[in-house]
Amino acid sequence: MTDVTTTPNGVAKLSTETKHVEADTMLKITIRRFVRHRMAVIGSLIMLGIVIFVIGGAFFYTEREGNTPDPTAPFVAPTLENLYNEAPDIMNTDLPTLLGFVTYEKTVQLLEEAVTHQMITERDRDAILAGTDRTNRFNDKIEDEDLLNKLKIFEGLRLTRVQYGGISNPNFANDTFWISLQRFNPDNIGRLRAQGPNRAVQEFGVSDEIIDARMAYLAEFRELGIDQIMGALDSYAIAETRFEVTQVTLQTEGVFERIAELDPTVIQGLVEKSAQLGLITESQKQDILDGVESASRYNDQIPDGFAPEQIQMLTWIEGLRFYGIWTGNLDRFPVPDRLDLATARNNFPQYSDEQITSLSAFRKEFQDTRVHHVITRLNKVADAEARIEASNTFLARFRHIMGTDQVGRDLFIRMIYGGQISLMIGITSVAISISLGTLVGLIAGYFGGWIGALLMRIVEALLAIPSLILLLLLSNSLSRNSSTLNFLGRELSTTVIVIVLIIGGLGWMGLSRIVRSLVLSLKEQEFVVAAKTLGASNIRIIFKHILPNCIAPIVVSATLGIGGAIITEAYLSFLGFGVQEPTATWGNILNRAQGDIARYWWMWLFPGIFITLTVLSINFIGDGLRDALDPRSLR
Repeated sequence: MTDVTTTPNGVAKLSTETKHVEADTMLKITIRRFVRHRMAVIGSLIMLGIVIFVIGGAFFYTEREGNTPDPTAPFVAPTLENLYNEAPDIMNTDLPTLLGFVTYEKTVQLLEEAVTHQMITERDRDAILAGTDRTNRFNDKIEDEDLLNKLKIFEGLRLTRVQYGGISNPNFANDTFWISLQRFNPDNIGRLRAQGPNRAVQEFGVSDEIIDARMAYLAEFRELGIDQIMGALDSYAIAETRFEVTQVTLQTEGVFERIAELDPTVIQGLVEKSAQLGLITESQKQDILDGVESASRYNDQIPDGFAPEQIQMLTWIEGLRFYGIWTGNLDRFPVPDRLDLATARNNFPQYSDEQITSLSAFRKEFQDTRVHHVITRLNKVADAEARIEASNTFLARFRHIMGTDQVGRDLFIRMIYGGQISLMIGITSVAISISLGTLVGLIAGYFGGWIGALLMRIVEALLAIPSLILLLLLSNSLSRNSSTLNFLGRELSTTVIVIVLIIGGLGWMGLSRIVRSLVLSLKEQEFVVAAKTLGASNIRIIFKHILPNCIAPIVVSATLGIGGAIITEAYLSFLGFGVQEPTATWGNILNRAQGDIARYWWMWLFPGIFITLTVLSINFIGDGLRDALDPRSLR
């Protein structure tokens, strides 16, 4: 078969095989050029690793694990430690030495100042001085009374929850005294006041005078070294919690004493009625009566002399717990005295009025037997055993490998899911800007005249407005009433869509000018003139003949634009105008680091590294594509 054939009209054309060979050759040349660009190859490998991290990590950890606060583990530094098998000794920590630098009188004075500055209430102060259940746990661990009293005050302050008035910032939802006080560092307040004279007042719901007083209060804390005491208490509480998990058993939770007070016929009746009301199936009821498999793990905890009928009751109650009869089910229904059918219909639309009434009565009956107390304790034992089992796995070693944030959320998991959103924002916003820029450039360049002039004046007017100011204004006005939506099984903040539209809608002007200049040159070429002569429509000429010749700069612009979009989202979120909680992005993880950047270095280090590597690798890839697609680089 010849490479060139002649049509009946006498026009020569390449055979199909020849065209395929030519296309394949050009592809190979382009790939060869790209591979020769060393930095582009390095960027591709880095980007591949980041994509594997953010996508592959989702197969091992759920987003819920990253969004669930753990109040017992705030500001955990990066660690690979498992649960502890030995009780921590407070006297072997730095706390006795640190507390020795502060007098008891000064400690009480700091407590009173917390009330004066409206950080805690007078009732909180009185409770701290009297001693709470949590602070009294130190009574048998420290003999020095002066040291003990100071420790109890600082621990009480550390655990006291702050109630903000007139604001609903989700970042403040779990603030305790010390976490809240650190928000009043000079850098954070200065940043807020730079955004507007009343910005700090709106953020915290208090006057400027109180904000200034709290800043001075924080400075006093740091000058006295109280911040080190709070950090040491955090570390001790984490170690204590990890040890306590390993000590949870049926005996420590008082399960056997509770079961001894119950009647087997009553428990069996609860199982039967659960099946009658449709809370469990008949097969599940029989499984409970025969003994669920999960009950076998209690065999080695049952003490000698525990009666067979009591062992049977333990097995039945474990079955009720295992099938979720009480927790998250019956416990949601109000008792008959508090039942409001109108409200209950909205809360339980799947049930009829008769079913709601029956389940409400059963909840009261279940509660009166006190079986729910045993179920609550069995839940705690099961959760502890699950944590112990999980801590022995390979994946558990990577828990807190990047530390935790202010409310105890694991940074490693949030980096995985935050990376997905950051990359998605970068790709989708660039897709919007590339589409708009290419379309405007094609129309302005091809048609010219008053159409081209009008479009270019619009582009120039938009370019004349500082992009940062425009981004902040639009983001602030459009993101005020954010909510959540379900997208592909994930709960996302609606601000994700807003940020994508803003970045995409403001990033197309530069590309439109590049495409227009190319079209102005291409439309005078012979192949375009020939297409017009043959009667091709304007749309066919634009999209069939001109657009393919503009692909190279468009692809390069798109690649480089993704990095720019990720940076834009990062600084918007860092300033508090980007994607809002609970959706994580690398940008709003950085935002959480503003409380104390020097002390909690891991809060900004890891997202900063990932943002830097991602943008650098994308830029390297863009440079490689630019050189590979440039016909002048043929060698």
